[in-house]
Amino acid sequence: MRTLQEKFKSLFGIKKNKVESIIPTQPEKITKTTYIPISDNIYYDGRSYRVRMILNGIKYSKNFKSKKYAFDYRRELNALKTNIHS
Repeated sequence: MRTLQEKFKSLFGIKKNKVESIIPTQPEKITKTTYIPISDNIYYDGRSYRVRMILNGIKYSKNFKSKKYAFDYRRELNALKTNIHS
């Protein structure tokens, strides 16, 4: 199977060293999402708020566009936690 560079070279008749300078050989870097802690169990990535919590070995993780909804969801999870332990 021919590489993209070989196909490009055969189509346009460009020497190999020029083809390599035109076509990138390494894939673009994928950046990791960085979460900034807002409060206990709530993080912000610049676009959405994430609530992450573990209750009885079950992981809960959910994203919200609004900080208010994130705090409401955390409040619900904390209520579950207190109901489980009482």
